[in-house]
Amino acid sequence: MTELEFYKNWCSVILDYQYEDTILSYKSRNNFEELREDYTNLFNDMRYRLLEDCKKARMVNVKRWFSSLNEGLPEPGDPDYPILDARLLAACGNGLDDLYKKRWERIAKIKERGKLRTDSEFYLIQEHIDYLINMGAPDEETELFDSMLFDYEERARKRREKREKQEKGQVVNPVCKEIRLPTV
Repeated sequence: MTELEFYKNWCSVILDYQYEDTILSYKSRNNFEELREDYTNLFNDMRYRLLEDCKKARMVNVKRWFSSLNEGLPEPGDPDYPILDARLLAACGNGLDDLYKKRWERIAKIKERGKLRTDSEFYLIQEHIDYLINMGAPDEETELFDSMLFDYEERARKRREKREKQEKGQVVNPVCKEIRLPTV
């Protein structure tokens, strides 16, 4: 299975799961048929766009689909976890356990390093802190990750202020898009 096929199969299974989950959550509503039609159209449109990106081999877009669809998946211990895991294993050869294993490895590397380098690491650790709080983890571990988030935000703020300060000293001519220093 190629990388593109893997992402296509994975995203298709997740879209099906999310569609079924959404429909089941609205089943008791009075306007269920109308909602089902709306959500069916929405998910069909999403599936069409995913398949178009796969057909045209737009790997950047397909990986964005993968990242986006993997947000909010069932955690180990959730009733839907084994069902979705089995579907993914059948379609892709990998399941949620593999996804979470990679996630735990990334978290362990960040913890060992002691600081965050990218926005994606920042969001990963934010989600991990939520997970730790929900699982009743020791405060020391939560505080360690929280301090990493704080440090990263501080570094980002300083970089932003430095960039804004540099931009104030320069005048940009929008017509020729070249930088001209102010004359004194």
